[in-house]
Amino acid sequence: MTAFRKAALGLIACGSLLILAESASAESDNAVTDPVVQGLTNCGLGKTADSLHVLFVLDESGSLRKHDPKNMRVEGTEKALEALKRLADRFEGKFDIDVAIHGFSGGQATTDMPYRDENPWLTFDDFDDLINDAKGFASRNVGLYTDYREAIGGAIDAFDKHDPGQT
Repeated sequence: MTAFRKAALGLIACGSLLILAESASAESDNAVTDPVVQGLTNCGLGKTADSLHVLFVLDESGSLRKHDPKNMRVEGTEKALEALKRLADRFEGKFDIDVAIHGFSGGQATTDMPYRDENPWLTFDDFDDLINDAKGFASRNVGLYTDYREAIGGAIDAFDKHDPGQT
């Protein structure tokens, strides 16, 4: 496994920690016991890394009309963004957090790309735009099939394009 893939997996793990610990973070005022803060500390954020890149990759396949009719993936993304914003506000000036929300599916037609990265990387200064990007996925459920390999490959490419010098 290359160093970049290890770093990408580490970032995915950190992002997962943020999402899973969202409710605990909201209840904790003590940074020492906050699992989100502790997880980011363990990742070296603020010490060996001065930025955190968080990429949400959301399914856009047609099966979501049946399997996610209430758009829970969108609601979950919004809640995770709110948790990240609280974290960014708490530690403002100590490190940067930038976020993008991309989509994947098997395309709507044979000419469509299975990975869509048209939503730009934004900071929490653009919080309303991030929420609007997430809400846009409520109607993005018309892809022909789900292609997880394209999702993973697209995410790796997105990180490479966003921060090409990072190893």
